Amino acid sequence: MIKHTIITWNVRRGMGVPENRRNIYAYFSTLNASAILLQEHYIRPQLWQLIKDEYEGKVFINQHCLTLIPADSPLIDAELLRTHSALDGRLLVTSFRLRGDIKIFEINNIYAPIDLKQRAKFFDKLIFHKTQKTHL
Repeated sequence: MIKHTIITWNVRRGMGVPENRRNIYAYFSTLNASAILLQEHYIRPQLWQLIKDEYEGKVFINQHCLTLIPADSPLIDAELLRTHSALDGRLLVTSFRLRGDIKIFEINNIYAPIDLKQRAKFFDKLIFHKTQKTHL
């Protein structure tokens, strides 16, 4: 059985500056993570392709969430089944099947609102979204 380390971090605009990204990528390379889930990245859509080109690994991105699969991750060679963005970019779902396995490995990168009322509504929508969708 493969063990996975998942890192999650609210980067609060830290990814918008190239030097910050380089430093963050260097830090991540020391963590030996299977996946890195970032929220509140504030990377403009015009730069999404640049992020994909400069990162050594796989990149999945939407308005609020950024999921990185490092080049040395066990997930790098996994079959990508689906990537799905929902709830105004506050949910980024990435589904994989590991080589030789029938099980699906699904990563849900979530960026919830900070306001308590909005947060409660968001989680209600998230629960509804989950009940309305199948994994694939």
